[in-house]
Amino acid sequence: MLVSESVLGNVEDDADLRAAVEGRPQEEVERVVLDERERRRSRIRTTTDAGTEIGVVVEDERGLEPGDVLVNDDERIVLVEFADREALVVAFEGGDAAAMARAAELGHAIGNRHRDLAVRDGEVLIALEADGDRTVETVTAMVPEGTETRRERVDPTLFDGAGATDPDHDHGHAHDHGSDGHTHGPGTHDHAPGSGIRTLDGARPDEEGDG
Repeated sequence: MLVSESVLGNVEDDADLRAAVEGRPQEEVERVVLDERERRRSRIRTTTDAGTEIGVVVEDERGLEPGDVLVNDDERIVLVEFADREALVVAFEGGDAAAMARAAELGHAIGNRHRDLAVRDGEVLIALEADGDRTVETVTAMVPEGTETRRERVDPTLFDGAGATDPDHDHGHAHDHGSDGHTHGPGTHDHAPGSGIRTLDGARPDEEGDG
């Protein structure tokens, strides 16, 4: 079994590694595709897409990122990829304040159910877990009639919270305690209803547009 105790670099910002990957025959470029649980662990035992067993020790606080190179030897290069997450996309009509208010209300209600949330171009994304069908039913009953909803496979990093660096931490996770709107998001301590929902740049919907 291969063992990787450090990340050699990332092909997105290391030109030499990127060239090494591009110059290798495809059969020598292997990938480990990590799901949501695996990518947050500090120790991982998995198998590449070519069937090679590999153990990974994550020492960097930032954890693993797509494009990280774990192995670069005479036989192979091993790259990190993240498996897409299934999400329910809720598209509110228009981008006005009323639409965003409904998005905030949805964020508060779904955050109370411990679901990861993100906002993308006016759409609310809700990560779906094993009970995805029930979440879809709940959301469909909450949103105004005619609101577009659809399932989509998305980049899992959309749900990562700004400033969260612990690989074993549940990033981007909104949760609520009690009925007072007391919500904790990554790096925040808010008491406003709906404050658990965050846009992809870390701002809340009610903060957008402030000078």
